[in-house]
Amino acid sequence: MEREYIGIDLHKAFFQACTMRETGERQWEGRFARTPEGIARFIARGVGPHQVLAVEASGPTWAFVEALRHTGARICVVDPRKTKLKAGFAAKTDRLDARRLADAVRRDSVVSILHSPARDSRAAGGLSRASPSGALANTGGADDPRVVAAH
Repeated sequence: MEREYIGIDLHKAFFQACTMRETGERQWEGRFARTPEGIARFIARGVGPHQVLAVEASGPTWAFVEALRHTGARICVVDPRKTKLKAGFAAKTDRLDARRLADAVRRDSVVSILHSPARDSRAAGGLSRASPSGALANTGGADDPRVVAAH
């Protein structure tokens, strides 16, 4: 199955998603409630191990990532201060932000903080940067147990 890339613009009450193929062609876009039902509707679109998801780090990010962990998709929590998304001349909208995240993760041009499902990794409490391809660079010790090295 062809790898797909999903950009997610996450908000308190909803999230906007955009899926791209490896070629950069958009597959589908949608807006979902950030509720268990909305997340289930999103997952029902076919979220699984053949996809890479990119979502910017913000307040609701970690609960959102936790809700998607069981899908097997690779989830990149993007550091918005270190990742420059191509803005062009277009206005800033939720739909465009999701598209830009999908394109950036497709091009492997995001700086991510990955959430690992391994409990022993959480105990380490280290902060690592990783590209969607999995390359790691240790950036020092953050004590936040949610931010850990990639698996």
